[in-house]
Amino acid sequence: MAQFGWETYIERQIREAMENGEFTNLHGEGHPLDLEENLFEDQEKWTAHHLLKSNGFTLPWISRRNEILAAIEQAKVPLHRAHALFLERKDFRESDRYAGAMWLRAQDNYRERVAQINKEIDDYNLMAPFAGVRMNLLNPDREIRRLAESQAS
Repeated sequence: MAQFGWETYIERQIREAMENGEFTNLHGEGHPLDLEENLFEDQEKWTAHHLLKSNGFTLPWISRRNEILAAIEQAKVPLHRAHALFLERKDFRESDRYAGAMWLRAQDNYRERVAQINKEIDDYNLMAPFAGVRMNLLNPDREIRRLAESQAS
């Protein structure tokens, strides 16, 4: 039996059981764990959540959060495209003005869209059941700055 340093009694018991093959061919081996059951959750709430989920529904605040997250990603697309075009064409004299103007317009559009999304986040935070699932407001300049810094590197 190999020595593994300062192992606890429980660690030694587990290691020895593994060496003896006591953890092979267990029921459910190779299948994902079913983590749906929470022993501490109210049974009525669990039943309601389970019925919703198994029928393709979810709680309104969860749906709203998913919609907002999708809107955030969609809002970034034109900004990233304009930035890529700006980087691609900035070496050409005539295209430089066009790409630069498009990049500035995309920044303005992104700021406007983020302002709308931030209103949606405020509304969502009012319906969110607890602080742990609330969303922070977006800072559009942070994303713009991140893109500009990626250009420098």
